[in-house]
Amino acid sequence: MQRRTRLFLSVFAAAALAGTLDTTGLPAQTATSEQAPIKAPTRLHSEPQTYLLLPMANQRTRFFYVPGWLDRAANLQARFELIARGLERWMDQEAVEYVVYVLDRDEWGKAGYTVPYGVPIRVGQRGVAAPAGGDAETVALWRDLLGGRLPQVAGTPIRSSPDELASIVVSDQMAQVLAAEALVDATGLAGDKHWVRGLSTHVASLSVVLRAGSDRPSDVSSLYQSFLRFRQPKTMSLDQYDPDVDFKDWLYFQAHFHFAALTLLDKTGKKDGLQKLEKLRKKNGGVLRGDVLRRKFEGLDNYLRENFSAVRLR
Repeated sequence: MQRRTRLFLSVFAAAALAGTLDTTGLPAQTATSEQAPIKAPTRLHSEPQTYLLLPMANQRTRFFYVPGWLDRAANLQARFELIARGLERWMDQEAVEYVVYVLDRDEWGKAGYTVPYGVPIRVGQRGVAAPAGGDAETVALWRDLLGGRLPQVAGTPIRSSPDELASIVVSDQMAQVLAAEALVDATGLAGDKHWVRGLSTHVASLSVVLRAGSDRPSDVSSLYQSFLRFRQPKTMSLDQYDPDVDFKDWLYFQAHFHFAALTLLDKTGKKDGLQKLEKLRKKNGGVLRGDVLRRKFEGLDNYLRENFSAVRLR
């Protein structure tokens, strides 16, 4: 009997597939409001109350959304269904199931979430809460985090400004990372170190994009490139990556894990990275070990040596 795996995904993969995201050629702008320090959105939060939310279900998805945001929920669900079907084939599982809560700022506050609205979070053991729409504060939040730049999104938004929509596109990419993390935890690929979990997460995230038919992860890479400005190379060690890092450090690590995952996928084949990680896990007593990964993949080891220090600095 095949085990059932619940997975929670974001819309950004579909945006990357369509090539609608571009962070180049935009004038830098200065954020108008300072943001308080934010912790990484990795802690599991409680599920929101759903009695005021509208339900929407399909074969592989369950959505709860605030009234007035049917278009956002339906758009997310259609894309999630597409990606979930691809994951089922890749994972050889009986079913991939996920739950997404689409909340506006008011419902976010009622749920008691301390993470700022606009930053997605994991909720319960099997869900993701995502913002329903952007506003001036989500624009200021992500503009500050991206160094004054927001990605350019193709098309004309119907109910928001281009910048508000761009802030949601960035948020959805972070939601995909959290969703991929849930997959890694469920399949035993978290490994013996926090950084191994982070790397496996991005191998999974990229595999989602590639399995859905995209050969161009460059759209995602252009976004992650913006987060590398937070630190100079080799000023942090891999040992410093843990669930309690500050949000900017978390974003910095996600960027490096993305590019490290690309290096690994160049060696394993763009659609076979997770299968190779699973084989290594089975060969080493059911644990994916960081030292084995570095010995097995020379390019990965070189990338990590070039960008991280060998010892803990703080």
